[in-house]
Amino acid sequence: MKFKLLKILLLLIFLVFFQNISFAALKNSIVAKVGNEIITSLDIQNEIKTILILGNKNINQKNINDTKAIALKSLIRDSIKKIEVEKFNVKEFNQKAFDNYLLNVSKNLNTNKSDLKNYFEKNNISYKKFVKKIQTELMWNSLIFKIYRNQLNINPVEVENEIKQTINKKNNIIEYKLSEIEIPITKDIQKIINQVYDSIDKEGFKNAAKKFSVSTSSINNGEIGWISENTLSKNYLNELKKIKEGGVSRPIKIVDSVVILKIDNIKTTANVNINLNKIKDRIINQKKEEKLKLFSRSHFSNLENSILIEFQ
Repeated sequence: MKFKLLKILLLLIFLVFFQNISFAALKNSIVAKVGNEIITSLDIQNEIKTILILGNKNINQKNINDTKAIALKSLIRDSIKKIEVEKFNVKEFNQKAFDNYLLNVSKNLNTNKSDLKNYFEKNNISYKKFVKKIQTELMWNSLIFKIYRNQLNINPVEVENEIKQTINKKNNIIEYKLSEIEIPITKDIQKIINQVYDSIDKEGFKNAAKKFSVSTSSINNGEIGWISENTLSKNYLNELKKIKEGGVSRPIKIVDSVVILKIDNIKTTANVNINLNKIKDRIINQKKEEKLKLFSRSHFSNLENSILIEFQ
């Protein structure tokens, strides 16, 4: 606990020192060490620019200052994951997810996938580092699955009960297309939550997810896709019932995190001609995804508390 408080104190000292330094005044110097990984002032500059460009925001001093803390936290998180991925010599990642992410980024920037590299270079942003960051996140996902795949057993009784609920439901089946922002619980959680909602109001949910979410869905703008109401937890469903399509939920506490949901779309399907195999597969996959996210958060938290982070 003392070690974690020391890291927070060092981070605050660094941010105060770094707050009003402009890009023009920066020289390439070591800012922090995360294990054997080095974070330089130019790394922070590059990360700030990347966050602002992806959020369609102007690169001005106010936006730079507002983004510095987020950029540093992002680089520390990436470094921790990179160290763990290299430790286990993970090379594989979901190529389809990678391609889809680049495609979504291209569309958001009003360019195409083939010109995305040029777009980054024109804005003096390292495309190579951007790509490596996404690949590291996807390799982290592969690692978590590899480590915990034998713990993904799903209680068949729970699955059968949810299938029965779907079959016995006389009304139409409601499905939600959802996006999420997951925030780890810290001592200043309320302050961060306020910042997230402020970012949602000013920049949109997608950009807020890229900035603040620690969930692996953040690389896909927070999108988690279509989910039937029958497979949602009571906490999630209770909050979703309070908002309409396009709405954003209140914070929902889950274990050691807080989740904010957005309803991107809602569709209603008549409860006839039910494909039991599809329903069963969907329920099982959803429960496995939930378990993997829990394992990912826990694994990262253990690493974060044990790894040495030094500020220069």
